[in-house]
Amino acid sequence: MIIKEHKNYKKHLLLLIFILIITSHTACDGKVPDSGSGKVRVIKSHCSVSDEGIIYEDDNGKCYYDFSSGGNAYFCFRPNCDHYNVDCVARANHPYTFLIGNDQYYIKTGSLTDKDSKVRIISYLYKSDVSHSDVKCVVDFEGINLSDGFLIGDTLYLLILKPDIVDGVQTNNGRYDMYRINMKNYSVKKTHVKEGDNIGYILFGCIDNKLIMYYRYMDKEIDPADYGKTGDMASFMEDTENYRRYMEDVMEVFHEGMCYYDIKTHKIVDIDLPVFTFLYKDSYYYNKKIGEGLYQLVAYNFATGEETLIFNGPVSSIDAVGDMLFIKEGKEAIGQLTFTPVITFDKATCGEYAYNLATGELNKVVNNSPEKAEFELIEERDGYYIFLYSNLSEGIHRRVGYMLKEDFINGREKITLVDPL
Repeated sequence: MIIKEHKNYKKHLLLLIFILIITSHTACDGKVPDSGSGKVRVIKSHCSVSDEGIIYEDDNGKCYYDFSSGGNAYFCFRPNCDHYNVDCVARANHPYTFLIGNDQYYIKTGSLTDKDSKVRIISYLYKSDVSHSDVKCVVDFEGINLSDGFLIGDTLYLLILKPDIVDGVQTNNGRYDMYRINMKNYSVKKTHVKEGDNIGYILFGCIDNKLIMYYRYMDKEIDPADYGKTGDMASFMEDTENYRRYMEDVMEVFHEGMCYYDIKTHKIVDIDLPVFTFLYKDSYYYNKKIGEGLYQLVAYNFATGEETLIFNGPVSSIDAVGDMLFIKEGKEAIGQLTFTPVITFDKATCGEYAYNLATGELNKVVNNSPEKAEFELIEERDGYYIFLYSNLSEGIHRRVGYMLKEDFINGREKITLVDPL
């Protein structure tokens, strides 16, 4: 490869299960079209993309890459700063950073203890200039944002969890609300989504006027202590026989599904489809089971109700940019965490493909990049794909890079990485 340098235990268990399921659906789910209510921008915890560029976080801090000029710089305006000092403003932990005009916004979360010793989780939406010389809180709300945010027109949509806290410890119980924040006057409205025990919701994408959410819940709690757990969860997982008995009972009471928040009516509507693999433009992609161990990747169009066959086989993950879907073939296996069937990717036996949405053409991808290399596709510009590149074996974590489109399909070896200044 050529690299060019240019300048409580129950809570933890449920989170582990939830993360395993979520990661199987999100290669890069932040690519969405215009909705019926305005242009859509996805605000991720580590990056946000506008027409002009991308704000992202690498290991050293917050950076901005400009699409037109190719310039990449840390969010710091101090003369002679090397961006390694802890007081460098670029190193401040500001997740969910995004720009509207010349104004920078980000979310910070903390906790407050009331006079009666009740602990509450509070989040704050801050506004500042890019130099951080003028900072003020424009909105505060009780709860925490655990999903991508969506800026649609002048409205910011956030799925907020207000967790139940017992003796200072966050539990699996709580309330989810969809917040909509008017970014012109910072007025706030919210719609109740769900409240209960052992529940979890994640906001994943937008199709037309629908904000798509994944949810999971358990009918009841299953106590691992009843199965022999005495130490931490990692040690319990090494007790294969008892852990397997425990997980079999957990999965008996575990349920998952999909729903959406209607931007026009503010109602929550169930989606009668299997859990998605990917969301892109006007379609909901999922592995459709057609027989024992047999699957097809299909795209469901909400507007027409029609399904289109994309790939004849199971798919483990998808990424997309422009009119191209990049598909990783999968195979059914028994998951080592849940002991239930999952679709996994094995680079030695599973292929990679490029599907052209405009022509319906499917071609094999040649991927000679290092085994642990990851490409998070961001933008298509002037015959190039722009992405965030990571490869921990090379000590690289979220570096902006670009590559000719034909090279991305045929080799993935000629990478140009752009260091922030």
